[in-house]
Amino acid sequence: MIYCGKSEFGQISQSFSLHSGAIRLKRSKNLTQVDVSSRRSIKFDRLLGLMMLGLSQTLMALSPTDLFEPGYHLSLSDDRTHLVTRYCADPLPSRLTREFRQARISGQPLLWLEGEDEPVRLSMQGNHSMTLPARASRGCVQWQAELDDLVEDRYNRWLDDDIWALSINRWWWRPHGQQVASMSDRHRDVTISLAPNHSVSAPWRALEPADGGSVRTNRARFRIPLKVNDRRGMLLIGDFLQRRLTPQPDSSMDVDLAILRSESALEPLVAQRLTGWLQHHLDNLWLAYGQWPTARLQLIVIPTQGAVASAGYHLPGEISPVSWAEVLRGHGPAILAMVDVGRDAAALRQDWTLTHELSHLLHPILPGSMRWVYEGIGSYYQNVLRARSGDLSEQQAWQQLFDGFERGRANSTNGTRLSDGMRQAGGIMRVYWSGVALALMSDVQLRIDSDNRMSLDLSLKRLKACCIREHLVVSSDELMRQMGEVTGSDLFETLYQEIEQRPGYPDLSRVMSLLGIDLVVGKVVLSADAVHRQRREWIMSSSSRFSRLQM
Repeated sequence: MIYCGKSEFGQISQSFSLHSGAIRLKRSKNLTQVDVSSRRSIKFDRLLGLMMLGLSQTLMALSPTDLFEPGYHLSLSDDRTHLVTRYCADPLPSRLTREFRQARISGQPLLWLEGEDEPVRLSMQGNHSMTLPARASRGCVQWQAELDDLVEDRYNRWLDDDIWALSINRWWWRPHGQQVASMSDRHRDVTISLAPNHSVSAPWRALEPADGGSVRTNRARFRIPLKVNDRRGMLLIGDFLQRRLTPQPDSSMDVDLAILRSESALEPLVAQRLTGWLQHHLDNLWLAYGQWPTARLQLIVIPTQGAVASAGYHLPGEISPVSWAEVLRGHGPAILAMVDVGRDAAALRQDWTLTHELSHLLHPILPGSMRWVYEGIGSYYQNVLRARSGDLSEQQAWQQLFDGFERGRANSTNGTRLSDGMRQAGGIMRVYWSGVALALMSDVQLRIDSDNRMSLDLSLKRLKACCIREHLVVSSDELMRQMGEVTGSDLFETLYQEIEQRPGYPDLSRVMSLLGIDLVVGKVVLSADAVHRQRREWIMSSSSRFSRLQM
């Protein structure tokens, strides 16, 4: 659908093309790419020209609100330098705002009202607020921003010229917060018009296209909530390979896989290898508690060649096929990973990075001051889940955990709070592995106290049912309250306070004794005692892993 004032039609009428019954704007350099055989007759060319002229004249006679459709409508400008946005609503809000204030609107935003032919030029307040006139009711607001202002610079240098990774927070203007709270339907649809060779990927729930497999269409539709957190989210537009997958054994989650290379430039074997890598680590995630933690997931893969520097993410000297990865939880769950496509399937399977990032989806969104908690949970499960899947032996898993504990202990500084640890030079090891200590100590004690009827697995499963909301950031006090409710114990809060306030590193001697684990010259030695072996198997073994995970 196109939403334009009368004055715009004279400029674009020569850029229309017909495709699948829809009207689409095309770049001027693409005007020769009409979906008709090159051997068509001159008579057919003339007939097509008359049809186009008649169509443009018919549209020119219509008011913009005759083409009204509520929601957001996005497209790239003809020269692909701007993102053009139109927001239509009935009634219109009195104000549109946004939290991110760096990216600027190009020119003045325009407002078309029902029954009026000429647009109203809207005023801006500090580039973060548009005030609509009091008489505004049903109508459409249009604005545009330069793509260079919207792109995530950190990633776009790795992308081809025909792919854009856009920050949603930089693009998105929404009804003012108080107005959102009073709306009965707290969502809007987003329609994105695409060039013939373009795909689109977003963390929102997809409405069109609904089928799986390769996605090539002239538009895509999503449902976007109006109430979201301030975390980052990515909107991808361009010529890249996209697959919509439904991982097994439970088909309740949809995965939007975007590999940011054009299909023609990406070898089929590489695409197959990356899809297999994703499926394997999703299998690992399933082993946490036998359900998917979310109904959908956007996975963004930036292919690289060779090692790429990623300060602080991997250990010195570690050569990983995934040089950088992070979870993005603004507007919906997403994971971005930079992957060396030259590495083989075995190397991708054995790498811990994706299992670590997927594990972040097991818990609510937490503030930055609790990074030691959520990075600890991810680092704990990156080893536990890979042991359950057979990627690691039990010996290897415990060795990797306790090697990490030693790095954390060596990195500890007395008198520094964990919430400030990431600001220290080299503080990352203490932060991550203090969190792993919290996860292990709580998991072991919950299992022992309940004869394995309660665990960290089950507490996270119950958190999913009661407390995880896409737009909600949970404070430390709220997380402690939730963990107390789902476990029936204050154990997690007690350990949290003990570790968070401790000036040094957590004392792990008791939990090692409970598990029958000794360290001899840095090497893990596992006790053969039946009680110790059973406790370790509760955590690491895949056998009967869901037998006691009752809600």
